[in-house]
Amino acid sequence: MTVQARGRLFERFLQELFNRQSVKMGDPFRIIGEQIDGTFKFEGENYIVEAKWQDPVSSTGDLYKFSYKVDGKMHGRGLFISVNGFSNEAIRAIVVGKQIKTMLMDGEDLSYVLEGRIPLEKMLDFKIRSAQTRGDVYVCALREASKL
Repeated sequence: MTVQARGRLFERFLQELFNRQSVKMGDPFRIIGEQIDGTFKFEGENYIVEAKWQDPVSSTGDLYKFSYKVDGKMHGRGLFISVNGFSNEAIRAIVVGKQIKTMLMDGEDLSYVLEGRIPLEKMLDFKIRSAQTRGDVYVCALREASKL
């Protein structure tokens, strides 16, 4: 399977997962110079989605490219979903000295939702709250939920 075909399959999977979890995700689309893998509205805010299913962890460059997409939108917010996670350098680089507009989700997060251990809405709430109150863009919402 080509990387592009795997990416389209992952986008469809995420759309189905979000829709089944009552968070409607829109179809992927292209605008001038950009591919948007999906969008969703949560608690009155619109988010754009980047979906990566690649062998290595997502790099700083991947996050910077997505950050550029988010910054180009009115009141932009984003959710970057990488099946294999993110490099520590990329996580630090996306927040240090920058406005935080992007949350990060990985395959472990997705498995918790698929297993029914945490609803997607609750996971998004924890991730958003963590980013807004502590500046943490990459947290395990299941661990956070268990602390309450």
